[in-house]
Amino acid sequence: MAYCALVFAPAGIQALCTLWRLRNQHAHDAGRCIQQMQKALIPMNATHIALSDISGVSGQALIRALLAGERDTKVLAKLRDPRCQASEEEIVQSLQGN
Repeated sequence: MAYCALVFAPAGIQALCTLWRLRNQHAHDAGRCIQQMQKALIPMNATHIALSDISGVSGQALIRALLAGERDTKVLAKLRDPRCQASEEEIVQSLQGN
């Protein structure tokens, strides 16, 4: 019903609705990508990293270092952004796994 009404809307409104739909689709896709990244961390025994958001500065730095082959937990913990609430010690402990 809303789509039919949109056909008769002015061009500016149609463009705005298209832009809004595209924005919503990008937000949905970004959330799905983050979930896939979290799922990929499970086999590496890094599921409970002390970071609340792996898409943040610290999380992305950590993932880039892991992909580059870095495995030393102390080196990985030093990649922590100063604004990160988790301390380096917490990150080291969470990366050591069980």
